[in-house]
Amino acid sequence: MRRGARIGLDVALAAAVVGLGAYAIKGPSSPGPAAQPRDTFTRVVVTLDRRGLHVQPAVVPAGQVEVSFADARPRPSDVTVLTTDPATSTFMTGSELVELRRLRTYTLRAFDPGARDPIATAPLRVVVPTLGAPREPANHVTVDVGAGITAPRRDTRFDEPLVASEPSQSPASSVPWTEVAPGNVTVDIRNHAAVALSCASGSVAARVASGGQVRLRIAVPASAGPADQLTCAGGSVHQRLDLWSVA
Repeated sequence: MRRGARIGLDVALAAAVVGLGAYAIKGPSSPGPAAQPRDTFTRVVVTLDRRGLHVQPAVVPAGQVEVSFADARPRPSDVTVLTTDPATSTFMTGSELVELRRLRTYTLRAFDPGARDPIATAPLRVVVPTLGAPREPANHVTVDVGAGITAPRRDTRFDEPLVASEPSQSPASSVPWTEVAPGNVTVDIRNHAAVALSCASGSVAARVASGGQVRLRIAVPASAGPADQLTCAGGSVHQRLDLWSVA
């Protein structure tokens, strides 16, 4: 799956979270980043038989979805087509990897060749992934920045879910994201890059020396969903980590 190709990220700032302050932390940073972000991957089996269209599982986390489609009717067709409604993907029998990030329920529709009406339909619901429990306090986020960006003490993912109100300029699937607790949150940024970085979250910004650390204090809204973006830039380094609020 995508790993190294996800490193170069666009820098963007958002004011969804009100910043509370920033200050440097004395002492060396850790030797290097760990626990790189990973894909959210699910395998879905879709079967068409005489009883209809069957989807297992019918609820999947937003991310990379491998759809395996089989026509199990007594007289199957090797050109049976499976589509999604809204129209985002079309599948032939066999397996195909697609990206499903929009949080909504899709209708899968199976068609015989040349038919206008579907043979059968079935729902497939896309939900927010369940992330693993953090290995640090709920209101404290440790972030490592260098060739990439990650929160090593938290479950950090690619393929950020897209909510219904997401603007047209939605985050690319290569932008990592993680969840944070609502309220006052401390973000410790550790710079592993060879250059100084300018980092910002909402209205709070700070300069982080190469090999240094800085602490940002931000306020995360209580509503579940996208909360803010942490961006760091300097030299050829342009990194972004999206923060989601847990209601």
